[in-house]
Amino acid sequence: MLADLKLRKEAEYKKEQEAKELEKWKKEPCYQMPPLCGEVMAYNSSQAPVELLKHGESLSGELVIPNAHEGRITLDLLKKWGGQSFRVEGVGHLRNGVYTELEPCGKLEETMEHGARVEILVAHARSRKEAMELLLKLRFYDPRNTQRAPKDVAASTVIKPGKVGDFDLGCGPVLGPDGALMKGSEQSAVYFLRGNTAVMVLSTDPGYPVLGMARKLDAALQGKEVRSMSQSD
Repeated sequence: MLADLKLRKEAEYKKEQEAKELEKWKKEPCYQMPPLCGEVMAYNSSQAPVELLKHGESLSGELVIPNAHEGRITLDLLKKWGGQSFRVEGVGHLRNGVYTELEPCGKLEETMEHGARVEILVAHARSRKEAMELLLKLRFYDPRNTQRAPKDVAASTVIKPGKVGDFDLGCGPVLGPDGALMKGSEQSAVYFLRGNTAVMVLSTDPGYPVLGMARKLDAALQGKEVRSMSQSD
């Protein structure tokens, strides 16, 4: 009798603790999100032109836990995709997403800029609204250190070009070292949503297109088999 009572009390206590943890998670937007999310979420959105932060999507703020796409893209899967073209450096692999850097190797290392890399962030948000806000802020993340003014970023952003995902952002061409527009550089950074998951694929070499990579990531999120990670479709 006493043993049964003790077990019931332990079960009730465990249930209460789990409920408290869930409530805590609901209040913290970046709880267990990839490291880059914290940096991006801290971006002062008041610096961005209002027209970019306004969009015609019908957004739901209702929490969906867990996100339907969680667990479909892992570091192990990215390493498998890397093949002979990329070396996958794991930066963060958490329950709610993955952030990693792809270092070119082999022949690709000779063709890309010295020290260039491809950054991938897959963040499983808890609502469509949260995912959209993160995606818009990711557009202002700039590992290339080009010191762009927010209004210039907004001016070169295309809302819903329809190239990948169920919502995406396009960007304008990038200026090369000679000051001329680099051909194909508008595909060197891709930002998209698939449901409540936000994805960024960005090459620090503006001459290396990543749209093919983004489409493969989107296919994986939808549970489709993908053989390799490359820029080709």
